[in-house]
Amino acid sequence: MSFGSRLREARKGAKITQEQLGNMIGAAKSSIAGYEKGTSHPTEERIISMMRVLGVDANYLWQDEIPTKKPATPKGEQPVDVESMELAHEIMLLSPENKARMIDYLALLGKQDNP
Repeated sequence: MSFGSRLREARKGAKITQEQLGNMIGAAKSSIAGYEKGTSHPTEERIISMMRVLGVDANYLWQDEIPTKKPATPKGEQPVDVESMELAHEIMLLSPENKARMIDYLALLGKQDNP
């Protein structure tokens, strides 16, 4: 089953329409239709939003598309880390004041990990 089919299945399981899902994640109904048909692909931010709204994880959405052999990561690039993407999304939702606090806290943690 493709990403689009899994997305459709999760959306229907949540009993919401394409339009409702689009409104919840800031996308047009036509965008959701495109994701489900496989004619377009969502941004990382939208993927994270859809996972939260639909109550599914990345493993569910891509379980049939995950290659059995790990592809090589191009030199200088990092593999996609869904947990980090989710954390980045949460940070983006913070107020500017709390973002600054989070950055200070992360810097402190980094110093503790690398004395």
